[in-house]
Amino acid sequence: MSELDPKIKEAQEALSQGKSAETTQICDALLASDPNNAEAWHLLGLVAYQAQDFKTAEEKIRKAIEFKAQPHFYNNLGNVLSDQNQNDKAREMYQSAVRLNPSFSGGYNNLGNISRKMGKVEEAVFNYQKALKADPSQPDAYINLGNLFFDMGRYPQSIDNYKKALAINPTMVQALNNLGSLYHHQGQGEEASQYYTKALEANPDFIPALFNLAHLKREQGFIDEALALYQRCIDNNANMLDAYLNMSRIYQFQGKPDETIRCLNKVLELNPQIAEAENGLALIALERGDKQTALKHFHRAFDIEPQNPDVCYNMGSLLRELGQLEAASHFLNMALQLQDMHA
Repeated sequence: MSELDPKIKEAQEALSQGKSAETTQICDALLASDPNNAEAWHLLGLVAYQAQDFKTAEEKIRKAIEFKAQPHFYNNLGNVLSDQNQNDKAREMYQSAVRLNPSFSGGYNNLGNISRKMGKVEEAVFNYQKALKADPSQPDAYINLGNLFFDMGRYPQSIDNYKKALAINPTMVQALNNLGSLYHHQGQGEEASQYYTKALEANPDFIPALFNLAHLKREQGFIDEALALYQRCIDNNANMLDAYLNMSRIYQFQGKPDETIRCLNKVLELNPQIAEAENGLALIALERGDKQTALKHFHRAFDIEPQNPDVCYNMGSLLRELGQLEAASHFLNMALQLQDMHA
């Protein structure tokens, strides 16, 4: 059965809409009549990849390659391997993709990404430029070049590439958000706000822009606006730990212990290994005069992050109040040593 079969197109469309069960049903039916249908195996691999079942994804896509080697099969297998930090193997897959099709822009773009991930800066730039040579009309390579130059502190080149991406697609939220981040990083709050806002006009639910704008508003002292933006992040992703953590910092600064506790407990529900959350709960318990509860939270914070000078200092101070002078001296000395190291 041909890759251009209408059923394959139907499965591709279902997959693009996130309908994994429908995609699987169509592909299973195709394979029942044609077990060598490479594209059906490939699409099943992508269903598993979307579910982050990397082992199954790799198996299915390799099966597709056995029946018919295609550049996009190798490219997507590279993505599966890259997400598992198997960088050398991913690089081999992307190289196989562009060998099969030397004009495959996406393959060069991903080669650039994996080179950047491996710290091979010149190789990354070379591959992004190859991607643009193969297809000057696609903005992803411009975005990635912009990110690379941002990391290198070469801001004018970063801005130039982001703006080239926007010249192709004026509502590309990644480019708008990244320009905002760049100006934010340079302390140009007004310009940063403009680009974050443009990103949200293009996509009101784009979490990176919501989160970055919340940070900016918090820095500028617009606390209520910051809280509202963090809440919008949570409304779009109920498991967004960083949004809860930042809200807890604001509530703590405002002297709102109940709201702080609610946020910190949610942080620990999402990830029990956050020392800042345990430390924050300990400080609130101290404010309420519950020294034993505070001590438990400080101990948990220390178990998570023993090299944190603030945790050591807080623990030592409380132990001194409790009359445990030897233990207090140990933690206070640790705090001083760690503070000197950090300085």
